[in-house]
Amino acid sequence: MPSLQPFYISNHLHVHCFRYNLQDFLAILLKHGVTFAPIVPPILLQLVKTDLNFDPSKLKLKSVLTAAAPLGIELQRAFEAKFPGVEVHQAYGLTEYSCVTISHCDPSNGRGPSKPGSVGFRLSGLELKFRDPSTGLSLPANTPGEICVRGESTMKGKIRLSRPMD
Repeated sequence: MPSLQPFYISNHLHVHCFRYNLQDFLAILLKHGVTFAPIVPPILLQLVKTDLNFDPSKLKLKSVLTAAAPLGIELQRAFEAKFPGVEVHQAYGLTEYSCVTISHCDPSNGRGPSKPGSVGFRLSGLELKFRDPSTGLSLPANTPGEICVRGESTMKGKIRLSRPMD
């Protein structure tokens, strides 16, 4: 049975769209004065490219959190230009790591500065290592590679997998 706790936390109204439609989404943002929205990069792109039939400054939106796909620096800057004053924060995560692993929003440390092109900082309680997938060796900073995560929230294995996951 799903928990309804998120709907009652912090005296906030949570608005959900059952089926995505850009015009309906924008109408909900305006009608309910939404201040925070999780928005995937393809929808950010759609918002940037669409001719809006209202002044974006009428939105109460203060910040968006984006994940699930890479967000290019150019798209982030284009969104921020079209929606001035709206902070864009990126996050990275996988189901195996309880969804969010790296973010600019860390509940235990507050919000860090959002750097375009970056998904942020590791969350408390997690260890990260960047390694070369072919050699398994650790990589220096700013080198593309595989992200390895370890922590209490990391999934220990998968159903029907004969051995524990590394």
